[in-house]
Amino acid sequence: PVHGMRIDVDGTAGEVELGADSNGVDGALRDVIKCDAVRPLFLAPEIVLWLNEDAIPTGGLALNQRATAIAASHGFISSPCFGVAVLTGIDGDDVVSLTDEQKSSLLEIAHT
Repeated sequence: PVHGMRIDVDGTAGEVELGADSNGVDGALRDVIKCDAVRPLFLAPEIVLWLNEDAIPTGGLALNQRATAIAASHGFISSPCFGVAVLTGIDGDDVVSLTDEQKSSLLEIAHT
């Protein structure tokens, strides 16, 4: 199965299982993020930050400071993130689990 890293608006981060294949992953992402559609933010060629497609500053969702910090560290300095976010790896068109090194690096960024 594919595993991602969930980042809650309170800054809590933890591993989340997203299903066994790309079709299951999309539905699992929507369930975890609690939305009808997800929007990918491609942080690096092999890392994606998934957000609520409808999450905008006036949408009533809280600012996710930890996810925003991770996005900013990858050059998205004017891309505030709202609501629950999920980080995954990507290989071509396939969503894949993050490596242990990627997880450590991303969590370290969020603490600086």
